[in-house]
Amino acid sequence: MTFTLKSLQSTFGAWTGHISPLWVFGVAIVLLYSPIVWVRKLESYRHAFIFGVAMIGLGVVTTSVFAVREIEVNNGESGPDYVALNKDSFWSMIGFSFFMFEGIGCLIPIMRETEKPEKLPIITASALVFLCLVYAIFSSLCYYTWGGDLN
Repeated sequence: MTFTLKSLQSTFGAWTGHISPLWVFGVAIVLLYSPIVWVRKLESYRHAFIFGVAMIGLGVVTTSVFAVREIEVNNGESGPDYVALNKDSFWSMIGFSFFMFEGIGCLIPIMRETEKPEKLPIITASALVFLCLVYAIFSSLCYYTWGGDLN
């Protein structure tokens, strides 16, 4: 929720030029999220989920194509201030990355809804490996392309 609060605050601040207090976004999030979490059948979210995944995929592909073209324009050179391995913040990044996988609250209802719950551990492990590869490749490509200018 903290990530969502800060992201909304900065996005609306960039759009409007005015930074609203966090509590305004907190109230909005609680009002929006409360009815969503009361739904017990995940099937009602399938179209929104498919749309969301498609938009994320489109964003990753579009940004990756743009990044590869930027690398070609720069004759394969990396972006400014690019460091292949930042030894000072490497370990803290690994700890921070664990927050991406805090979805145990999502897995339990999914396991209840699946036809063969005994296969869920294999499916989950496969999905996490794929997700880690996509995160690592996409973030490395973007960091190599834009270096220290990446925001």
